Amino acid sequence: MTMNKEDINQKTKQSLVWYTVLPFFLHFFRFANSILLARILVPSDFGIMGIVAVILYYCNSVTDFGLAKAIIQRKSVEQGHFNAYFCFNLVVSIALFFIFQLLSTFISNFFNEPNVKAAIEVYSIMFLVSAFIAVPQASLKRDLNFKILAIIEAVRVFFSMGISLSLALNNYGFWSMIYAMLASQVLALVITLSMSKVNASIFFKMQHFRDLLKFGVWDFFWGQTKLIGDNIDKLIIAKFLGTTQLGFYDKAIGLAKMPNEQLSNRLSSVSFSTFSRLQDDKEEVRKYFSKLMITNMTIILPIFIGLCAVSYNFTLVLLGEKWLEMAPSLAIFSISYLLASISSPIVAMNMAGGLIKPQALIRFISVVILIIVLFFTAPYGIESASFTILAFNFLLFVLSFFLLKKHFSVNWLTLINYSIPPIVSSLLMLLMVLAAQKYIWVETPIMNLFTAIFLGITVYFLCFMFLPFPQWKFLQSKLKNKLIKTGIKKDES
Repeated sequence: MTMNKEDINQKTKQSLVWYTVLPFFLHFFRFANSILLARILVPSDFGIMGIVAVILYYCNSVTDFGLAKAIIQRKSVEQGHFNAYFCFNLVVSIALFFIFQLLSTFISNFFNEPNVKAAIEVYSIMFLVSAFIAVPQASLKRDLNFKILAIIEAVRVFFSMGISLSLALNNYGFWSMIYAMLASQVLALVITLSMSKVNASIFFKMQHFRDLLKFGVWDFFWGQTKLIGDNIDKLIIAKFLGTTQLGFYDKAIGLAKMPNEQLSNRLSSVSFSTFSRLQDDKEEVRKYFSKLMITNMTIILPIFIGLCAVSYNFTLVLLGEKWLEMAPSLAIFSISYLLASISSPIVAMNMAGGLIKPQALIRFISVVILIIVLFFTAPYGIESASFTILAFNFLLFVLSFFLLKKHFSVNWLTLINYSIPPIVSSLLMLLMVLAAQKYIWVETPIMNLFTAIFLGITVYFLCFMFLPFPQWKFLQSKLKNKLIKTGIKKDES
């Protein structure tokens, strides 16, 4: 389907609302579910799940081979392209399913954890489910139908929450998470197939596969290095420090990554589709990029800075004393994934502009450095590994921005200009919270935490509404218009 600039603009706005606002609220439910599971289960359950999820999530990316983004990025696409993607995905998924049935004993012995064997054998069913959901998801993203994807995800999240909590309360341990993820993915598959207009088959021309490979090979290479960089630390920690320490580490990094995954990565996912549809109009792309960066930093800066400031009380109140060992790592990861969140739109613009090869090479070089350094730092504990991840995300941010600067004429002063309003407001928020901690704080940890959150949100919102930053004008006017319309509707009712 061909869309004009007006259609793209309208669908982009709708997609940004549905694919960021709804998941933002879902994030609280997912977060609450994570907290409840952490209180019911023990750290070693999360360690086992961490090993299984890392291995199979990485291998699941092999089934994609970058072809989904190739379909989204192409200026025109035919039915044969969808068919080629489906056939490749299906064949590789089936092969991986049987490979992991055979390798489960070896993997379990490698990590000295007997439960890993059965967990891998069951969880590898996810390969078969993913083979059938990949094509309709790619089609929906290409057409900027993120509203449908957001609704499907909402259904999947609530379904998964209900199953995981029910099973956890009935002493299923790590199985509660595995069964919930499998069941919710099957439900998502059924809904996605019913909503998508694309019906893939096993018939295609080889030329369609070659068309996708031109972009897909480098996206696959980038994706593999991304997955390795995101997950190799967990495998190294599991080997050196054991599943209990991995449980602390995995929970800390999982909580810190949530705002990045639920906000910045989703903004970037929508933007990649938009940038791809507008790739011939660099001026229009730069306009979208500036608004995206300002919106992204306005949202994520106060979240990460606030999480870093309250990491100890946050862990104590929400997870309990048994998880306090992870609090320092949570603070470090907050800053680490702040950098990753700022990098997300930069990477999306580079890739949509056809710079997939240099972006992939940047990721590859950074991951090689990360793996080498982790083998030296991980044995000293999870805090040492956390600082290594922080350095890794900083390196990725700097190198990715240099690539953007070279090809799209976006300089460092422009980036600093985008970030001034949220940085100033976040620092004011932080100063108010620190002053409250020193002069008016109460002894109860739960009151400390919720007072800090309430005070932080209030100060930042007031800064956003009343500080006269020109970068914020378009966001302020949209929010004020929404508030006015809401007030008019209430008066009419």
